[in-house]
Amino acid sequence: MNLRTTLFKLLLPGLAGLLVASCMSQGYSTAHSLFVRGRYAAAIERFDHFIATTENGAKATQAQLERSEAYYHLGLRANERERWKLAVRFFYLSNLPKADAELDDCYFTLAQIALEETDYEQAFYYFRLVTDNLPESELVPRILFERIRLHMDEFNNDAMAWGDYVELYDNHPDSPYMLQAQPYADRFLTDFIDQVVNMQYAVGYMAVIEQLKLLAEYPSSYRGDIFVHIGDLYLKLAEQQVTREEYIEAERSFRAAESYDPTRAEHVSLRLNEIVSLFIDRGDVLLAERDIDSAIELYEETFDIIPGYEPAISAIVQARLMRENINKADSLFQLADRAVENKEFEDALRLYRQANVYDQLPRYRDKIFLVTNLINIEQDPVGFAKSVVSQYRNGRIIQRINALENRLVAEYGRENIISSPELQFMLSVGEAKYEVRYDISTPDESYYLTWLVNLRDRSITPLNIKSEELIQ
Repeated sequence: MNLRTTLFKLLLPGLAGLLVASCMSQGYSTAHSLFVRGRYAAAIERFDHFIATTENGAKATQAQLERSEAYYHLGLRANERERWKLAVRFFYLSNLPKADAELDDCYFTLAQIALEETDYEQAFYYFRLVTDNLPESELVPRILFERIRLHMDEFNNDAMAWGDYVELYDNHPDSPYMLQAQPYADRFLTDFIDQVVNMQYAVGYMAVIEQLKLLAEYPSSYRGDIFVHIGDLYLKLAEQQVTREEYIEAERSFRAAESYDPTRAEHVSLRLNEIVSLFIDRGDVLLAERDIDSAIELYEETFDIIPGYEPAISAIVQARLMRENINKADSLFQLADRAVENKEFEDALRLYRQANVYDQLPRYRDKIFLVTNLINIEQDPVGFAKSVVSQYRNGRIIQRINALENRLVAEYGRENIISSPELQFMLSVGEAKYEVRYDISTPDESYYLTWLVNLRDRSITPLNIKSEELIQ
């Protein structure tokens, strides 16, 4: 093998690589040249082939960018010729931001053409392509307005119209199309509000209130009416909570009613005062039952509803004074009991009376009664016994004896009657007990009237049937 043959074999692979690279480079150059000369369709075909076959990543990227530009220019040419659907296809394939800016115009134009042809479904289709795929387009506010009109005037779909109105306000509150859309919102809001309000008995007040609040967030001529409905529902909710004795929650609902409808202020104030008066009344019941701590807790709860509520402040002061007086009375009572044990009845009586001033309890009155009797027993037991008998049932014993004796005198004559000169008092068995006797005799019968007087409790007990019958 000669030297020339050997060198050729060694250089052959390299030459082949250079040849392939040269062909590929020439493929890009051809496509680029066509692009520069404005032959965009032919350039796209060459770019497609080059991208599919090249191994040069950088050149492939450059080819893709130029291919996108070619599609964009084809779209512009289609626009100039008003071939809108073809332009859409080219702009879509371009996938450049500036192509998207042209694409939304094409969709909008196609939608307008569909509207002129009364093909509302097709118009809505093109509008939706913009809102779904190009949400940043400056045409979106106008398209949402157009969709609202279609929903209202052609499709009779208030709910969908409301959805677009909400989207328009949420994303484009300052758009001039908001003002144009509001009359359409007003058209369906009257029925929509009524439908929501009528749901109150099915889903409850709070659920309806939340729905109305949502409606009120969006501009309409009926926002004031919505607030009135919300206020009314809060009042109903508050009354329901009052019935369930959920007073703190009711207060919040009443306040909310007033905030949405200030004309309810007087009614709310009246009801809140009525509610806190319930707290006062319940506290008074507990106070009468001597459950002072629980009463004060109820009085203090009124401050959660009406801070600084004066009747509650006064009631708390009275409750604390009552507790103080009860404690004083109890201390005095204990001192009085010890005085009784020491037979210091005068001191005991004074202490019991002081205790009764601070706390009017039956046990204090009973002790005053008992100690008063003990003092009388100690000082003049017979005189006290006479006093007990004379005062018994407003003097009934003496009155009935006199009446009996007068009747017998009238029947038998004074000369035939033998009677005691006066009531006879004799100490009986037992502590502080006296037997009282009065005898009357006639030719036919005798009355031996006898009663037992207990000076400790001033009770009188008949000791025979005639004595019992006499004072009945």
